[in-house]
Amino acid sequence: MTTNLINPSKLFIMTARSAEVLHSDVDKIISILDPNSYYKTCFANTDKSKVLFFEDEEELSNKYQLPNLMHIHSVLEFVDNIKPNETVIIHCEAGRSRSTAMAIGCLIYSGLSVKEAVDKVFEIRPKAIPNNLILRLFEHELNLKECELISCVNSQFKKNDFHFNWDFKKSQEFKDDNDDLDLLYTDEWKQEGFALSPFLPLHEPIDKRDVKNFILNLLPE
Repeated sequence: MTTNLINPSKLFIMTARSAEVLHSDVDKIISILDPNSYYKTCFANTDKSKVLFFEDEEELSNKYQLPNLMHIHSVLEFVDNIKPNETVIIHCEAGRSRSTAMAIGCLIYSGLSVKEAVDKVFEIRPKAIPNNLILRLFEHELNLKECELISCVNSQFKKNDFHFNWDFKKSQEFKDDNDDLDLLYTDEWKQEGFALSPFLPLHEPIDKRDVKNFILNLLPE
């Protein structure tokens, strides 16, 4: 752990769409995208940017491309080259889960306490839902106590009386083994309408997980 890398006052956390618009105006950017993201051609690994591809999942499974310690190591190596006066964007697809968890870990690595890092991220993104698996990886990498990050995040939920809490994200309706969420466009909509999202195409099969993620992302930022 070191100090004076990411300046919390110069950190921005946002959606991929916003980052696509603003990335040329900042000094450094950390992008976290789905493996088949609509935005995967918009960002590339350079001295200015670090791009990671993994899914927003929290339970260990062979079904998904999950965050791992190699991702954490590569991000922290990138953070080592950030100067305190540089502006930094950390983003994922929706700017709520993977990006906020990554931002918490990067701020702790940059010298903040666990509470300071969590408080700052929730100040930037009040409706954050930090990815549990990424938090656990940072607990291991930064030699924190087991569940120290997760407990601090849950305390922030209680403090804010956050209606979209950790349990909701894991509720029975949204468990992968119980997903029954289908989206079917009518023929009329296919002819005259539009795709609700790049991940919900008009004329191709739609993955149930993409329907679930679309519904989750409809909630206010």
